[in-house]
Amino acid sequence: MVDIEEIQDFKTYLVDTRHSERVNQQTIDQKFFEDKFDIPHIKKKEYEIRSGFVAEMSNAFTQQLISSIPKVYVDPKMVKGAITKEKQEGSDRLAKLWNQWCYQLGKQSHNPFKQTFKYLAFNRGESWIYIPHKPELAQWKGETDWQDEYPDMIPTHFLIYDPLVMFSDPSEDIKGKPSRVVVSYKRLAADIYANYPMWSKYKDVKPDQSVDFLLYVDKDQIYAEAEKESLFREKNGNYSNGDGRRNNLYKCLPFVHTYSGFGVDTENHAPELLAYSRTRMIRGKIEEDAAMASDFSYNMHAFAFRHRTFVNKSGVEVGADAFKEYHPDDPAKLSILNIPAGSDIEVEETQLFDAPVFAYRQQVKSDLMQSYPSPLKGQASGSSGRQEDILSGAALSFYDCVVENNSTLWAQAFEIALKVSSELDILPAGLKVDDIKSYSKITVNTKRDDPLESLRAAADGDRKYQLGIIDLETNLIEYQHKTKEEAKQIMARLLVDDVTRNHPVFRELMGMTLAQEMGVVDQYMSLSQGAQGQGGINPTPQFGSQGGQPREGNIKTQAGREQIDMSGREPRRAPVGV
Repeated sequence: MVDIEEIQDFKTYLVDTRHSERVNQQTIDQKFFEDKFDIPHIKKKEYEIRSGFVAEMSNAFTQQLISSIPKVYVDPKMVKGAITKEKQEGSDRLAKLWNQWCYQLGKQSHNPFKQTFKYLAFNRGESWIYIPHKPELAQWKGETDWQDEYPDMIPTHFLIYDPLVMFSDPSEDIKGKPSRVVVSYKRLAADIYANYPMWSKYKDVKPDQSVDFLLYVDKDQIYAEAEKESLFREKNGNYSNGDGRRNNLYKCLPFVHTYSGFGVDTENHAPELLAYSRTRMIRGKIEEDAAMASDFSYNMHAFAFRHRTFVNKSGVEVGADAFKEYHPDDPAKLSILNIPAGSDIEVEETQLFDAPVFAYRQQVKSDLMQSYPSPLKGQASGSSGRQEDILSGAALSFYDCVVENNSTLWAQAFEIALKVSSELDILPAGLKVDDIKSYSKITVNTKRDDPLESLRAAADGDRKYQLGIIDLETNLIEYQHKTKEEAKQIMARLLVDDVTRNHPVFRELMGMTLAQEMGVVDQYMSLSQGAQGQGGINPTPQFGSQGGQPREGNIKTQAGREQIDMSGREPRRAPVGV
């Protein structure tokens, strides 16, 4: 196990060296999101114009791409090449549970699925989720099990940590997952004390004071400190394990992490190139647009309130008295300008930019709009509907990788939450211990359904189902985007509806019920008895010897089978005169 001195050295290396450039780039991106970036080369600072472009774009794309309540699909694990009933039922229970979690998480004031996408795509280029257990459940002392008291409670937290405070060495990743993590930032003293009540230095600081906080986690141990003091203590004040380190009861790393996919993985696994945001790609365009908007604001203002310069070319001095009755800034007053005889006076006024400057301004704006085209804002571009569809589709598809990575992030988070719950014996209600081994794959679809795309997929699924290419369950899940539980419910209702509509017994019962409601039971019974010869009001079709219409080609005798070639022919007529 790593000792405390090694932990502190590891933290210093990550924060000061390994991730310094990554943090610097993400800090710059944050300034663009907050519209606090510097605008160079503008003429007048007081005329700065900021459009909030990054915040507008990131929020709009998030709403258009990410669903408020994702859907979870679980594939059962195969046993000797086949799916057993036990594995199928276990995976179905997991799918139901995780879909319920999505519903609960999606109803929070800050939707976590959308928040991780914003971090991934625009703000940081990466996302982190911390999945600790809820201590009140692990220490439950109620008269009944907590699952009975709170059957819908999620036993873990899903805490979205700002990547600015998260540090790991990408060189140590195992199958793309971090092997140990450091959390380091300035944390409020009151917040630390609320989570670590044995912290003795709290009395020496103010509650709203920010102090150095460190959390270190690997698969074997967890360590936390504030102001260089270990935070894990027992009730008697003694340190855990003698120095403040605790064994990791989860037996796994309770963090999940993913990158946006915009960056690249170099030979040195540079964090600043792996965590690459969309904002970083368009900083220059945003700066130029803001600079030109600011300069245009200044120029328009100066033109609206024109400054006039009198140029005296006569050589005769114009005294100050000539301007006493001159009021260029007050149009309500009469201006009188006394110019000495023989004076040659020329007046110069503030002018608007020339036409080429306006053209260049429009080009700058157009270049920036390529990143956030007008059809995605609900504005018509003036082109055909098909062109707008292509334009918006191309813009949205640019984020496909980010959406997929966001879905993978949450799939990993749900798996870690299940493992943490299992290790601490706080599995949710309705779940069996063996269920955690019943699935092979979990898919969390965080992408929002596009109306046009959904209609096309639904039509394609219905066509394939009608042709017999796919079954109804596949159509409902893969093409209609229903969860497996929703698909089963729909199929069950369809079966009930079919029996209710078509079975003669149910139709008779429905007819009797309707007759009772209308008060015509006697008439209905009379009609029913009169139609018994035809098998009732809604008779089952009868054929041949059953009393119905004769069947064609019905052969029942041996002679008929031997003369089958004669069965469809007309009988021969006797010769004339015989």
